[in-house]
Amino acid sequence: MPLASDALRWRFLVDENLPARLVDALHDEGYAAEHAYDVGLRTRPDADVFAYARAAGATLITQDHDLERDTGQFPPPHLGVVLIELPQGWPREQKMQRILAALRSLAGQSLQNTLVIIEPSQALVRRQ
Repeated sequence: MPLASDALRWRFLVDENLPARLVDALHDEGYAAEHAYDVGLRTRPDADVFAYARAAGATLITQDHDLERDTGQFPPPHLGVVLIELPQGWPREQKMQRILAALRSLAGQSLQNTLVIIEPSQALVRRQ
């Protein structure tokens, strides 16, 4: 479980391409989090979702695979983008547990202006 000070620093916006249950799991870990559906961003372009995350002081968590090829669409400054690169065949619960484990491994670090790529066996951190 993250330290209370870490939980207060990190706030997440979960993109619509991830389950809303991830928000509940993040809350259980002590993080502030909201889902794109809940803030009126359903079917909105990536740029709008990113702009909301930036304005809300949140780190965006997404499965948008275009992001890795075009990091220029999310220019700094921002509080981080977490890209989920997990197998399509993984059960939802397994994916959520991998995401939470990766975030725990990064606890205490600033995500500002970073792209975190969560893969099955590692979390890669690219600072912009």
